[in-house]
Amino acid sequence: MFVVFLSALTGFFQALLGVGYRIGSAGNVFPLQTVSAISIVGIIIFAFAGRAEWQYAPISAYVIGVLLGISQYAAIRLMRIALQLGPLSPLWCAVMLSFIPVIAFSFFFLGETVTWWQIAAAITAVATVIAASKSGESPSENNSKTQVTTPATSVLAGGLVNQQNLIKVLNSPRLRYGILLILIMLASSVSSGSLKAAGSYTSLKGGTLSDDCGNLLTLFLYVFLVLPAIVDLTISRAWKWQTPYFYWGALVGTIGSVGGLLVQVTLMTEPAGIVFPVISAASILFAALISTLAFQEKRTKSWYLTLFLSILTIILCNMENIMQTIADSPEPTVKVISSEKQLETQ
Repeated sequence: MFVVFLSALTGFFQALLGVGYRIGSAGNVFPLQTVSAISIVGIIIFAFAGRAEWQYAPISAYVIGVLLGISQYAAIRLMRIALQLGPLSPLWCAVMLSFIPVIAFSFFFLGETVTWWQIAAAITAVATVIAASKSGESPSENNSKTQVTTPATSVLAGGLVNQQNLIKVLNSPRLRYGILLILIMLASSVSSGSLKAAGSYTSLKGGTLSDDCGNLLTLFLYVFLVLPAIVDLTISRAWKWQTPYFYWGALVGTIGSVGGLLVQVTLMTEPAGIVFPVISAASILFAALISTLAFQEKRTKSWYLTLFLSILTIILCNMENIMQTIADSPEPTVKVISSEKQLETQ
């Protein structure tokens, strides 16, 4: 039960991270600028906390650290485009459903079991992303052009029209939004999978990397995230300082990022099929609630369907544990008084 509580707390912190990005985007602040401020604070905190862990860090710790930072950079780089095409709620659903590839990674490479319920959850996860993609902006009808043809060129014209229809579909903002959600989910899964792998690798001290070098791994994450972010922002000249949205977004995002990682690292030795779905469920619900209350995002049919499918995914992932809990629960006892005893009392 304590593992579930810590997982839900991690999800709450991760929702705050998403809200921090959303606050910054309201002032046209690039999410990479928000995460740069978050990373600087994280580097200071975890460099101090992990100062005694350097001697226990093998080469695998550095490899995992690079993967953590670069995958986070890629995901956040894509978030800017996604936030321009759609609201936060479906985007955050895609981020939080990154546990599906992590469960597959744990099965194939870490020897953890995967049930049929979790396979069903993977299917509903795909459906969730499809539903979330429909929350993107509709393509402008002004961009569509009708090809005028004559009977003499009807065959050629038919081919041109089909080609134009294909180009129109490929240029659809909804399709781009859906593809972005999938790419963001995959990039986020690399980060989560790297943290999970840290729970199976051994440090030079003898324990797992997540136990013995957890602060150091988080430090590597922030370092290899902020370095490409600063280079990107400098080259693109995308820095924005004179707006309160940046500072409020950085403050909320820092609380979410640092708090979430402090708790999540302690959970990496627990089963992935339990920890990551609970984290995702809590984060999706908190992000959706804050988005509708604070940012006045519309609750469309796609929004409700996205949340429903997300929660269904979480339930399916935990169905084995739910059924086991029900099976292990003691049956209610009924006190039966014999007929002879009833006669005596009468």
